[in-house]
Amino acid sequence: MGIFSVLKRKPNAKLILSKNEKIQECLIAVKEILVTNDHPAQAEVVQGLIEALSEKDVKKFLANFHTVDMWGGSGSVWEVGFNDNETDYKYMKAMIWLIYALEEAKITNCKMRSVKKYFLKQLPLK
Repeated sequence: MGIFSVLKRKPNAKLILSKNEKIQECLIAVKEILVTNDHPAQAEVVQGLIEALSEKDVKKFLANFHTVDMWGGSGSVWEVGFNDNETDYKYMKAMIWLIYALEEAKITNCKMRSVKKYFLKQLPLK
């Protein structure tokens, strides 16, 4: 299953909206780290997701979520790196919590699962 194959399935809007608050909290945490550390392009991608959820527009959220801007390579939201270990730790942790919240809402893709696996291996035990 490719990164965009999830779009072919009909999303369960009720399930996604039932997890809306938790997903938004995780997105806000990710965005705050991006803004604080001068990554405006990636913060803008995350802000678009927050706005789609705020509008309860599941179709827009999914269309914007399953993109290379979020899950692609260099320059994508997940690929951001920082100059200090503490910020890297906070960011990976925030991204993992976001992925867990999305999985609870049955939103997933191959890239997201591999990112979660990668981040979990990278995180030091704290």
